[in-house]
Amino acid sequence: MIWAIRTLLWFAVLTVGLVVVATYLPAWLRRAQVPPDFEEIGGLVPMTGVWLDPPPYLAGDVLAYRFGDGPEDITFAFIAALPGNTVRLGGGELLVDGHEARNWHEYGNYRGIHDIGPLTVPAGHYFVVSKEHRHDSMVMGVIGPDQVLGKVRE
Repeated sequence: MIWAIRTLLWFAVLTVGLVVVATYLPAWLRRAQVPPDFEEIGGLVPMTGVWLDPPPYLAGDVLAYRFGDGPEDITFAFIAALPGNTVRLGGGELLVDGHEARNWHEYGNYRGIHDIGPLTVPAGHYFVVSKEHRHDSMVMGVIGPDQVLGKVRE
């Protein structure tokens, strides 16, 4: 009888442990490594891992996303416009819903980049901006939900 109670308690503890691990481990493992040549956002140190948070995302958040199929095709950018926002780039100004978007970094400017929009950001998509515009929405268009990895945890 005592062995049955011990076995039942052991299975109960094991079950609770598995549920806890299954619940919290995926969020704990959500990390992305900053590429070795990354300099587009201050505060992100190349070759380090950053923690990622799930939605909701807000304008100004740093978003990690894939721009290709390889494991090294991960980059980071600031969210400039959310789903439903209207974006227009012209004359060196980025306008979101008719208001000038702040310059997301001290070096960035939009001169020399072709005019964009006006375009409305589709549901589930984001318009992102980085310093050098290599893999952001200025070059690639809006970032879709299948590309988004998560928001960089502050």
